[in-house]
Amino acid sequence: MQTSRFNFREEYICKKIIDNLQLDLKGLNILTEAASGCYSWTPILSALAGAKVQCLGRDSAHGLFEDNKSKILNLSDKLNINDKIKTISNDPNETQLSEVNIVTNSGLLRPIDNFIISRLNPKAVISLMWETWEFRATDIDLKSAQKHKIPIIGTNEDFIDMHEYNGYYMLKLLFDMKIEVFHNHIVIIGHRPACHCIELFKKMGVSYTWVSSRCEHDSNSHHYDDIDILLNLDHIDAIIFADHESKKQIIGTGTKVTFQDLKAKFPQIRIGHVCGAIDFNELKKSNLFYHPAEIKDVGFMSYQPDEIGAQPVLELFGAGLKVGELAAKARLSGFSLEETIKTTVDYGIGQDFAGGFMNFKG
Repeated sequence: MQTSRFNFREEYICKKIIDNLQLDLKGLNILTEAASGCYSWTPILSALAGAKVQCLGRDSAHGLFEDNKSKILNLSDKLNINDKIKTISNDPNETQLSEVNIVTNSGLLRPIDNFIISRLNPKAVISLMWETWEFRATDIDLKSAQKHKIPIIGTNEDFIDMHEYNGYYMLKLLFDMKIEVFHNHIVIIGHRPACHCIELFKKMGVSYTWVSSRCEHDSNSHHYDDIDILLNLDHIDAIIFADHESKKQIIGTGTKVTFQDLKAKFPQIRIGHVCGAIDFNELKKSNLFYHPAEIKDVGFMSYQPDEIGAQPVLELFGAGLKVGELAAKARLSGFSLEETIKTTVDYGIGQDFAGGFMNFKG
């Protein structure tokens, strides 16, 4: 029997990402998070690509800092990259911020505030790790980054076909809700990331109704203004909220359709929430089934791609690191802030803000 040269599936995924993206972080210093689950592999991926890595973390609902630190150190020991992990701390004062070339917009680093930004190397860059339209002012001190001319650069998710995962993890959400999908009628609310789920449903022949902020060229598509069309349907098995773009609440108290209305006509209906505005108080009062148990605020995801495995998380992180690599090397070569951003955009993987980073108001 042939023995695999990989000890972990995540290690295999990391090596595959490094090869596919030709990710080369040798000579660069990365500041990222010390987190749990598959996110504990983000510093490992950075180190496997050759970076010197500093990690910041804290206790969270997902795990304790000391446990996360132990796991990262254990992995780095098994993978013989101990020399790449420079610092794992829960105190920013214990990091060498002046040495950092790339800061990742990772959960346990946030908010990336003026304390961090003002102490960075002047040639440092911040990788947003997702697309610029998803920027949240609560994550990064935009004015401080602009003042210190530390570029924040988005990641073009189409470069790695990241959006294709959306349909699969929404399908997983339905299965978690004990919705069989086959011979069911599903309502999807939202444009992005919902549109990618719709494409998968079409391929699978799933019966659906799509309600979004845009009138799509789809016979099953309706605009938010026509949300009451739901009450004319013969049956609905589940509704999935998946809107990262609009902050408009379209089901709930004071709208054309309430959860009480849905309960009255479809008492067996189940509600799933990926992201988007939702009247959570009215949903709870209706006693309808909903999942997951914790519904996040607008701009945050209640149900994420890591529900189907580590690969989507690590692919997006790897792409963000590639953006960082290109930008950091450009800065070290003497490129201006604007030239640096353009370098990543021209490569195809980077993404600037509408109107340009220095003009962006948040």
